[in-house]
Amino acid sequence: MQTHYNYPVGGGENRFRVQRARITVKGELNDRVSYEMDVDPRAPDHAGTLRDAFFNFRLDDHNVLRLGQQKVKFGYINQRSSSRLFAATTSNEYTDATM
Repeated sequence: MQTHYNYPVGGGENRFRVQRARITVKGELNDRVSYEMDVDPRAPDHAGTLRDAFFNFRLDDHNVLRLGQQKVKFGYINQRSSSRLFAATTSNEYTDATM
């Protein structure tokens, strides 16, 4: 989570901003159905951004059907903030895409 505060010396509006925060709501409707929703509030400049929202339907002991929207969590890089990765860990594709 990152926070920013702006105090203008010559007058004007004070501003406080939170970035990279997440609000997560998850639970179970019954033994076979669960849900999860993950929102990035990004206040006050942007409206909230929906990151993940899905339902899990447990079909049996070994199979789960997931329906909804989810950020792809494939690989180590996508699960970590770029500020928390070592330079040796980042791939060229990742660094080229973020520039």
